Amino acid sequence: MPNKQDIPTLLMEFFHGGIEYPSDQQFTREQLLELGPLDIKRWLANKAYRDPDYNLRRGDRPVYARSSTLEFAKKAISFFMPNRLPAWINGAGNPTKSVAVNNLLKEVKQFEVRGEGVGDQSMRPVSEQEFRKTIQLFRSQKDWITSWKFPTMAVWQYHLIGRIDDVVHFKTDDLKSHERFDFAMQTRVRWSKNVMEERACPDQILLGSMDPVFCIFSNLGLYLESYLHNFPHSRHLFTTNDASTGPKNLIQAYRSKLETVVIKNSAFRALSPSDHRGVGTHSFRKFPSQHAVDKGASPDDVEIRGRWKKRGRRVVFRYIDPGQLYTDAKVASLLCMGGPIKYKLKAGVEISDDWLFQHVVPNIRQRYPNDLNLCKILALAILFAVLDKTIDVPAEICTRITSAYTALDLQETNAVIKVPLHVYRIEDRLMIDEAVSIQENNADNNFVSGVFPVQSMLVRLDRMERHFEVLYRRHEASIERLERGSNTHFHTMNNNIRRFGGSIEGSLVIQRATNPARRHEENFDHPQRQSLCHNPRSLLELWHEYKHGIDGRKPAEQFTVTERNIRIGGLKQKYYRRSVIWKCMERLVRNGDTPEVAASKIHAAYGFNLSVTQIINLMIRDRQTGGHPNLR
Repeated sequence: MPNKQDIPTLLMEFFHGGIEYPSDQQFTREQLLELGPLDIKRWLANKAYRDPDYNLRRGDRPVYARSSTLEFAKKAISFFMPNRLPAWINGAGNPTKSVAVNNLLKEVKQFEVRGEGVGDQSMRPVSEQEFRKTIQLFRSQKDWITSWKFPTMAVWQYHLIGRIDDVVHFKTDDLKSHERFDFAMQTRVRWSKNVMEERACPDQILLGSMDPVFCIFSNLGLYLESYLHNFPHSRHLFTTNDASTGPKNLIQAYRSKLETVVIKNSAFRALSPSDHRGVGTHSFRKFPSQHAVDKGASPDDVEIRGRWKKRGRRVVFRYIDPGQLYTDAKVASLLCMGGPIKYKLKAGVEISDDWLFQHVVPNIRQRYPNDLNLCKILALAILFAVLDKTIDVPAEICTRITSAYTALDLQETNAVIKVPLHVYRIEDRLMIDEAVSIQENNADNNFVSGVFPVQSMLVRLDRMERHFEVLYRRHEASIERLERGSNTHFHTMNNNIRRFGGSIEGSLVIQRATNPARRHEENFDHPQRQSLCHNPRSLLELWHEYKHGIDGRKPAEQFTVTERNIRIGGLKQKYYRRSVIWKCMERLVRNGDTPEVAASKIHAAYGFNLSVTQIINLMIRDRQTGGHPNLR
């Protein structure tokens, strides 16, 4: 497929009858305005059918280019059009946005579905076995770049669900420890082609893996310790050439080694399934996203994590979204083969941080003098790898650390352990804790130790407690309504008894006013109906007044502007003050809460012992600063 910059040149050569132009030819506005929808359609048809005047009745089929190739060419042409934004209407606008061009693309897609077009040439994702074999083949090479840099790049790309172009542009100073969790790292993808503003590339969390092949801490730590020894001031994480050509040259070198050392290797090919699609660099980009989705992540979560796909109809990522933290950590934990872990010293082992910095990560410590937590995370991962004896470690690092550890004369063979982690969320707060070790009984009544996410049970209990709390509040509200209704009817009955001897009609008036079935028959324009109750006892009573009215009065929601501003009886002042609660509860109810839950949230924000008047005063005060933060 030609580059985006070359496509307009190829189109103009076709349009001008075969005249050859240099690749850097710049076309004038007048030349580009000569192009019409039929010209672009004929050029695209020539790519798909090898005949600009093809005829389907004589059996011509688009067997030379897929619809995706045509769409890429159409997009590239549209970029260079003078009027690229408006559609093609009445001979003006962007000719690529025309019915003729779009119908051609639909036609080619239909033939592809029928099997009469070009077959699918997209790369399939590699499997887990193929990824492991890739790391193994890279490690088996003798040169340091192939055996250490390229495997680390592959693992780094896996954990960030990124492109190889994103990987080579990472800065060395982008690494840092996590602000909340002292066992995790964080970094950000700045180079993604779909990132258009800074807030769209927030810090992403990185966790260690139980499987050493996929553990980013051990792989990155061993690589950095060797890399920074030779290039302590390197700007980029994987290339020493800080010029613009450095990342590009590294991409070419990586692709070349991936092709020769891995893809063409017979042991790697033996793992490939019988699939018509091949394997390439794009396959290693698809593998982590497919793996995360297979493990339970939603496609939207993977898009948020990788920043590699952007939907036109909506923004995939919002920096202020509190659920993003959990989504990011959830996907990060799914990418950890064997589960997420943290490295820590065994109980009773006394190894100081200064010893780790001096003997394990002296070069990393020199490069990151202000991030001691990052140095300690990588130091523990490196120390575990060196003492484990089953993980490949550079010879000079292994010799240095082994000698220093032997001098400590510790009884432990490996002073570092891997502790499983459990990632969960309580409301909108991300939580990462150690998975609790328990002992469970098997069929033979023998106790065996294991790891069980007790935090999951705690989260479920917390949710049940909050659910019961909501039910309890609804129950209290129902009792309050029953008590209010009972008191009203009891008061009416007493009045009827007192008035029975004088005027039965008087008692019937009171009954008619409190009867819900007769409220719709009343005339709401009567002055007595256009009023508010004098002393509401609760927020729910205020809400009932707003939606339904009290004692036959007109609901406050149905008041006109004129009725709201009536000064008789202080109606205007009452409506103004109570409207702060009505608007707040209406917003909460519109967002999915019940009136009982909405009233409970207001009480939780201001206090359960405050009266309605006190709450109104506080809400009027907070309205000047945008409202209470828990009720926005």
